[in-house]
Amino acid sequence: MTAYQYNSRQKDLITAQLLNRDSSLNLNGLYSFVGDVEERNLEVAVRRLYDSFSSMRHVARRESGDYVPMEDTTGLKLQKSRIDDVGSQYEYIRVQARKPFDLFEDAPMRAEIINGATGPAHLFLQFHHVATDWWSFHQVHSALVRAYLDPDVEIEDTVSAYNAFDSHRSARDVEEAETIWSRTLSKHVDVFDVEFDRTRHFERSVSTVAGTIEEYARSNEMTLFEALFIAFAETLAKDARQSFIVNTPVGNRTEPQYIRTVGYLMNVVPILCEVRRGVLDVPATLHNLRMASAYGFVPRSRLAQLMVANFGNSVPLKQIVFMFLRDGMSEQELPGGAVFTRVYPEQDEDQHVVTVREHQRNLKVVMESQLATIAGQDVQEHLRFVDERFAHLADVNGVAE
Repeated sequence: MTAYQYNSRQKDLITAQLLNRDSSLNLNGLYSFVGDVEERNLEVAVRRLYDSFSSMRHVARRESGDYVPMEDTTGLKLQKSRIDDVGSQYEYIRVQARKPFDLFEDAPMRAEIINGATGPAHLFLQFHHVATDWWSFHQVHSALVRAYLDPDVEIEDTVSAYNAFDSHRSARDVEEAETIWSRTLSKHVDVFDVEFDRTRHFERSVSTVAGTIEEYARSNEMTLFEALFIAFAETLAKDARQSFIVNTPVGNRTEPQYIRTVGYLMNVVPILCEVRRGVLDVPATLHNLRMASAYGFVPRSRLAQLMVANFGNSVPLKQIVFMFLRDGMSEQELPGGAVFTRVYPEQDEDQHVVTVREHQRNLKVVMESQLATIAGQDVQEHLRFVDERFAHLADVNGVAE
């Protein structure tokens, strides 16, 4: 046994991986080097990540009907490959990004150094979400950079705070959260009519810069994420017959001791988007969004149970997801002047995922969708929702004020 323990949200992920057996829960990060990099230092830094963070080096086991983590004592299996052609390198990476994890056989971290004709061209890191979420990946990235520059640097394993995340709540806290979620999920919502297609990946740059939208959001007492979420919900409300659900990740890092914690603390929670006379009720929806952030620790499996009990099915929990990612990776000097890219596996357990990514104050809408249409509308229209909603913030030449 080990001091590291799975929380309820991780156990949901393990079950999902057993059922789906695909790459939809892969978190892939690619470092592409544009300058010289010390391959030995890079290898040492990657191994330090694996050795330092408990969530990276454990495989799953079944014991007494439960999932428990068991430490992998064999060490990180760092792969190396040689591919001279640049186009072939990226094709290889795309294939590797879709390689599923077997959580009962392998640790939830993989690493590969891809060498070109003149030395290391890429470092490809892959994590299963059971080991890390996007919030803690920033801490992993920081540790990688520090370990590359100084192989002996101390890297803190935040396992104590991680294990305490669920246990510090009282039974009253949990009961209050379930009462609120039960009330929210008892309301009748629209299940959008959809037309399925093969999973497709789309990207579109946003013309309005993040800072301009963020100033607008602050003037309306919202965060940038809240303003973007409301804008997306308003787009869906145009075709909704009644109130509907949009799911969104919450970091669950509302207390200082969890800000730097590495592991899967986040959750994906349903936001009730309330429609009145064909128009989104913005104050009510914003209230629901903030409530969900406060009670986001209730596992998704429990939310599904509550929705089935109250609504009859849990389809809306898997239909539409909205995310906002603030990358921030370039704020630190990277080994070899590396450019960081998040590589999408082109698979997702949810039907329609829309992500707004901010990188160096520029926004991009990224979409992974199994759908062709939602409520009769082409899903590609969602790529334009930010520019359409915030067009009034730009001058007549299309340049942000």
